[in-house]
Amino acid sequence: MSIETKLAQNSVTRVQRRNPEANYHPMGKAELIALTPDFDWTLYFRTINLTEVGKVNVGQPDFFKAADKLLTSTPVEDWKT
Repeated sequence: MSIETKLAQNSVTRVQRRNPEANYHPMGKAELIALTPDFDWTLYFRTINLTEVGKVNVGQPDFFKAADKLLTSTPVEDWKT
């Protein structure tokens, strides 16, 4: 529950999601890696067979930043639970 709470605290509200401009954050692969350096995007894209990555829309950058921090600060056993 604590992981979900931390992620929710860094998510935009339903009202904020209604604004399409506020949900449009196109990024190239390098920008995505800079935003979330602890997530292996190269492995992820290779695993889903996406060899050529153009722009990716990151609808909630703050959520991804928080998730990235949780990847290194939360034990694997907590994620499994």
